[in-house]
Amino acid sequence: MLSWKPSYPPCPDLTSSIETIPTAKSFITQLDEHLMNNNGIVLFEKIVNFIFSQPTLGYMAIPHYIRFNEKTPIPLINFVRYIIQYAPFDELPDCILPCIVSTALELIKRHEPKDTLDDQDNLLYELYKILIQAVVVDKKVISLINQTLHIIINQLISIHPLQFRELRNTVYQLISYLPNKDELMNQITNQLITQYHQQFIEALFAKPDNLRKYCGMENCGATCYINSVIQQLHNNESFKESILQSNCSGSCFILKTLFERMEQSKNWIVTRDVIENILGPSNKIDVSVQDDAYLFLTNLLDILNEDNKALINSCVNEFKVITKTTLKCTECQKVRERNEINTSISVDSVNNESLDQALSNLIKEEEMNDIDCLFCNKKTKQIKQISYELSESLIIGINRNKTIEGGRIYKFNKRFDFPLKMKWNDKEMILNGIVLHSGTTEMGHYTSIIKDNNGKWWKCNDKVVVEYNEKRILEDGYGTVSNSLSASILFYKTKEPNQIQNTNKEQVQNNNECNSMNIIVHDKQLYEWTEKQIIDSSSQWKSQECIDLLTLILYKGEYSFFKDIHSLITTIENKSISIIQELVSKQNELPTIITDCIVGTTTLKHALICIELFDKSSENNTWIATKLVELIPKYTTSHQHNLLSKLFVKCEEWFGLGEATPYEMTILHLLVHSSSLSEESYQLLLILCNYFQQWLIQNDIPFIQDVLSLITTTSQLNDIKKYKDSLKKLIKNTGTFLNILPLLKSLIQRLITEKDT
Repeated sequence: MLSWKPSYPPCPDLTSSIETIPTAKSFITQLDEHLMNNNGIVLFEKIVNFIFSQPTLGYMAIPHYIRFNEKTPIPLINFVRYIIQYAPFDELPDCILPCIVSTALELIKRHEPKDTLDDQDNLLYELYKILIQAVVVDKKVISLINQTLHIIINQLISIHPLQFRELRNTVYQLISYLPNKDELMNQITNQLITQYHQQFIEALFAKPDNLRKYCGMENCGATCYINSVIQQLHNNESFKESILQSNCSGSCFILKTLFERMEQSKNWIVTRDVIENILGPSNKIDVSVQDDAYLFLTNLLDILNEDNKALINSCVNEFKVITKTTLKCTECQKVRERNEINTSISVDSVNNESLDQALSNLIKEEEMNDIDCLFCNKKTKQIKQISYELSESLIIGINRNKTIEGGRIYKFNKRFDFPLKMKWNDKEMILNGIVLHSGTTEMGHYTSIIKDNNGKWWKCNDKVVVEYNEKRILEDGYGTVSNSLSASILFYKTKEPNQIQNTNKEQVQNNNECNSMNIIVHDKQLYEWTEKQIIDSSSQWKSQECIDLLTLILYKGEYSFFKDIHSLITTIENKSISIIQELVSKQNELPTIITDCIVGTTTLKHALICIELFDKSSENNTWIATKLVELIPKYTTSHQHNLLSKLFVKCEEWFGLGEATPYEMTILHLLVHSSSLSEESYQLLLILCNYFQQWLIQNDIPFIQDVLSLITTTSQLNDIKKYKDSLKKLIKNTGTFLNILPLLKSLIQRLITEKDT
């Protein structure tokens, strides 16, 4: 049993009757102190029920606690969550519920678009939950909500819409409880197509922001500590490029695999198949047990250093710290020096108030008695001095653990300041990343805060990556007595990230605005509503705007949200020509459904439906085929070449023969001379020759000759009969322009060999 026990401020009296404003204020003051200093040991349910059982207290307490701004302490924010969880909304006195709703709406009005970046950052999510519960209990409050609907809709669709998906779902949920929900959804549709038409289309086509290269990572049980560290290493450009370009094995190979997946993924990556071996086969990780993130990071870098000596200069060297320890004898004045190479520095937060103080204490001179002097041959007093030589990046681990009587170690929650910029060892350094930890030494959760090259911060919480408000570093990273959330590891760089040139600032700002609107594309409620209105023949909301919006999100959105794509396309065909022509005029990306078909995440049937809709409705009806050719070097498996062949056959069937560009011919020539052609690749070559036959006859007859020679002579084709239709068609149409006799001899010999009479 522990002999030490913390002393907490007592809970206010929950038995007395509070009938006056002064006594209510006194109760709230006591409760604030109790909430702020009890580290979570609070009787939340009893307190909430007591507040709402006292009308005077409730009337005073609701405006006090349901509030938020950048200075609101986290314990008070958490208390509001318990108010929502435990408040007996259906039993409240008549005066309390309107007070709650009015307070929540007032705060929603004050909300700044760029302030809400994460559900952890403010109370907006809780405010909408309050409104939902209030509407369910008493329909009379809808009149209050209606006065703020234009602001609520603006938070869903604007240049800077809400970014957290669960928060957006909660807003849509509130709308679904309102009697005029269809009218509101129609208003959202019309505004997207009219007021934000151009921005929304740009958001659909916007390339992923090259300043944001982050995706989420699967949590395999208790691997949040690994995910947080990997995100930070991936954010270091020099380290990342060294790993990606390496020809390595062991831990380095697994890290390279993870980095490659992160570079290619838009959302989150699977880690389960490799993560347990990232520290090597002899240090297999139990993914169900959480470990310390800083310990994992130092072990990983040490293993990379040991196992991949060739990479030291370009990879692990990025974090190298040379620790120089000198001992100076006070009698002979001789100096001994010892150098040690590490990958990080560890500082103590328990006995220091800030990083500046902790670093100063690390390099402070220390007197040591009775130390052997090699020069004096006796024990003398010596002066110990430690100094550090840094590389481009500096990792600082923050030790927040304290040992109490009995040897028990616990996490010591307190404030520990660190700067966003600092000068140390004559180097200007900026904060580039933080690993946060919440919880205790036995259990908790890790997240990563990373800064991109544009100075924007992002929060990586396993699978979820959201934009992060730099103002929250003060609250989330420094730590407080009453909150376990605090920084565990700091990542500094010795030079500023690449700055945006003044001439490009406006363009980058516009791109950021477009990318921020891209979140709207993932609103499942929009898909469900538009599909319902368009298929329902009696719907009064089936407007042209509704058809245009559906066409847009079908083109580049989450088409899997639709229940019946075939019925939708049949309904909107010939009704969305103008919007399709606008989409096609960009001609920079294929509809998502077509590329997903080639990858294998949707059916060929769906892809063909979209080709017929989008290509037939455009003036240039060969642009999809052109884009398909450009995909050939990217998609190289047998299955993918087979699907590409089928798509080209349909393009020719619907739109006729095509003309090849010099770029397309370069791709086709590379395919012919590839050393790793599959049977499906040969079929693809034949189909492409047929598709471009007229152009090839006029411009590149040798290419057809090369393809036919390759196919009739290669030993890789087991059954040439499968290609007879394509061969017959190509020879019939181009034979008069070719040296056909040798080809026919080879073909006949192949057929005889395969016993085809």
